[in-house]
Amino acid sequence: MRYILGEKVRFLDEQGTGIIKKELNSRLYIVETDYGFEIEKKIEDLVKIHSEDYSKSTLSIKDSPKKQFPKNSKNKNHEIDLHLHQLIDNETSFTSHEKLLFQLTALKSYMSNKIYPKKVKEFVIIHGVGEGVLKSEIHAYLSGKSGVFFEQADFRKYGMGATKVYLKYSLINK
Repeated sequence: MRYILGEKVRFLDEQGTGIIKKELNSRLYIVETDYGFEIEKKIEDLVKIHSEDYSKSTLSIKDSPKKQFPKNSKNKNHEIDLHLHQLIDNETSFTSHEKLLFQLTALKSYMSNKIYPKKVKEFVIIHGVGEGVLKSEIHAYLSGKSGVFFEQADFRKYGMGATKVYLKYSLINK
């Protein structure tokens, strides 16, 4: 993926964001940090903020996910685990950016195919703790959706690595 001048990006290898100032070559950019410093960043260490179209990922979700829900349970606990080892067999051949896009695509697909059609009112997204990039991107994605509210999931069950999502269908724009 190429970035254009002025585009806002998040760093995958450290905390913070910046603005693309100059393309040195197809794999290296000069980025101005939030603190005004200009630093060199490799393309695989950057991700565009908020304007990425996650539906165009070329990766596909495993045909048989490791976690399956009982079919006739009335009280289902709806959750999606976005840890890569739960979604794909071999993650080593993908860049950090591709992995992030894949995880966000998996979330979008889960919501479109499993949550909205069944009018599920709440579910949990397990994103892990890590450096917080995936969590931040998930929260940014959810914040842009009407009728969707979220908070930290139950700490006793998930630790700091999950988000609980609530859906109010009367407020959702279709």
